[in-house]
Amino acid sequence: MSRNSRTWIAVLAVAIAAGLAGYFFSGPSGDEEEKAPAQREPEETAMPKETTPPKTVKAEDLALSDDESTDAERNEDVRFPEVDAEEVPESMRMIVGLAEEKGYKARMDAVHALGRDLPPNEVDALMEFLGSRYDNLPSRQVNSVKNDIVEKLLRQKTMPPDLGTSLVGMYAEEDRDPVWRDYCIQLVSLYYDRRWEPGSEESGAEREEIRNTLWDAVDSDIESGISGTALLSLKRLSEKHPEFGEDRLREVCVNVLSSDASHPSAKTCAFQAASSLGDERVLPHARQTTVSSDRIPLRMAAIAALGRLGDESDIGRLEAIVENSSENASVRYVRKAAETAIEKIRARNSGDETAL
Repeated sequence: MSRNSRTWIAVLAVAIAAGLAGYFFSGPSGDEEEKAPAQREPEETAMPKETTPPKTVKAEDLALSDDESTDAERNEDVRFPEVDAEEVPESMRMIVGLAEEKGYKARMDAVHALGRDLPPNEVDALMEFLGSRYDNLPSRQVNSVKNDIVEKLLRQKTMPPDLGTSLVGMYAEEDRDPVWRDYCIQLVSLYYDRRWEPGSEESGAEREEIRNTLWDAVDSDIESGISGTALLSLKRLSEKHPEFGEDRLREVCVNVLSSDASHPSAKTCAFQAASSLGDERVLPHARQTTVSSDRIPLRMAAIAALGRLGDESDIGRLEAIVENSSENASVRYVRKAAETAIEKIRARNSGDETAL
């Protein structure tokens, strides 16, 4: 397994655990794996996020290993064959890595200093850089730079008209960095939400292409965390845009939970989405996962589903979890999740509508 793949998988579990821990109780969140970039999903009905773009990333979080530092030094003269250096405005050269200073922090600072009304030639340079494949920075740092560039483009007074199509195209290129492909799925969902108002009847190839890409990503990347990101995006969009039908989303979630090929992150998101939609077909899967899974984020999502939809028959298995007296951090999170689920079931059975 490559370095990027190992980092990616470690990133996924932590982000989910952090989101679920925030759902169950306040205080420290996450498990014992390394920190992940994650987009915030604080609400109970929001799904925990597997692999998402960072809003803010500390330099020490992206410090290079010895091997990566050596690779960066080896490639210090690399430029971007896809970017015409002659056409890049001076104001953009730092960001795209063509200035004398090519470090991560300097380039991120330059991105964050961008305004909301960039001239067309600067937008063109940024769009061209997004599609580049080569950089002096290691992939996790350049992915962070590109993510923040897209966020700046999404906040322009006039968004680039081809941004959505470009993100879809980069996701579709399977030989690209898997984390960047994952970012593209989430970012294109943000583009969709800002490009079209809820209830808009505007049609067009771009809009249809984005919708199809998000649905297809659940199945085509079912064995990776991208499937979970697509589910998260579909759930968020379905809350505002009726064209992302909740009935279809329920069916997709049940299929994900029923498939042995599904990545744990996809199942985690499926539990959250389907249970928030009240689909009781998740209960058999949740009951099995609650007692059998050794993946903490997935197990917590299953327990949360029982809390939302379960009945008195589920209290016994949840109490068995509560009785585990281990002080291991992960066990504490699971124990607290089970306690919360029991409270929800009992409150709901007593007629407390706030527990629904």
